[in-house]
Amino acid sequence: MDEQKRRTREFLLTIGVVVSLLVGVGSLALPVLLHSINEIMAENIMEERNATQKNQQALEQQMDKRQEEARLEALEDPYSAESLKKLNVNERTLSMYVEHTIGEIYLPTIEQSLPIFDNECEEFLQAGAVWLAKSGKLTGGVNNHSVVAGHSGIPHAKLFNDVPNLKQEDLIVYKISGVYYAYKIFEIKEVSPSDLQAGEPKKDLDLTTLVTCVPIGVNTQRLLVTGKRVDFTPSMMREVEKIKEKKKQHSLFLFATLGATLCISMLLVSIGVVGFKKKKKGGS
Repeated sequence: MDEQKRRTREFLLTIGVVVSLLVGVGSLALPVLLHSINEIMAENIMEERNATQKNQQALEQQMDKRQEEARLEALEDPYSAESLKKLNVNERTLSMYVEHTIGEIYLPTIEQSLPIFDNECEEFLQAGAVWLAKSGKLTGGVNNHSVVAGHSGIPHAKLFNDVPNLKQEDLIVYKISGVYYAYKIFEIKEVSPSDLQAGEPKKDLDLTTLVTCVPIGVNTQRLLVTGKRVDFTPSMMREVEKIKEKKKQHSLFLFATLGATLCISMLLVSIGVVGFKKKKKGGS
């Protein structure tokens, strides 16, 4: 009887060690896993939007509608409580995100790509980048100045975390209804949340500005990264394709890692159970 109790304790100890090991590894891997899941979600949104892609006219009308809704409002901090609660979404579905997707952003230097949504509420800032409807259209043009905002420092997603690493001459690329628009960064500055004049157009220029909170985790300032329109070239297209390919490889690696982890966990538990049964059989 005492021998059986000892073996039972050994078995439970083995299972406890395995579970503790898995919990420890899981805790360390959780942030990476959450970031990866968010990236996969962003890729799915962009793929679904491309599959049901609106034409240029339809997207122009969608942006016109959002600008009309925002026409009487002043350009404000996209991270204010008022902005984050503008759209109350009861259920977050893929179709809901796709409906509000108007384009994609590619940042080759930091190897980031995200869907761009037409509403700056929290639901969309958690999943990608958002276009501020009080700024100029993403399709650009002379005397146009568009503004795109993104979160940084949230636990489950990378989003605009690396935007502070962008430098002058780096590229900002938008894809709107299959057409690519490129901007070369020429100005980077920090301002207070109450000093957001980011969307002010400048004569004869086609500009875009990225906005995010800095310092990460403190969020007392807003980083403005402004670019000037340039021709989209074949070499830029290759940079965009590299980002797309890397995202696909990252998704495959994630699924392979999760599968391997699950298999190893089951194997360890099985070894423990088999070993316990053998010891129990040998002692009977």
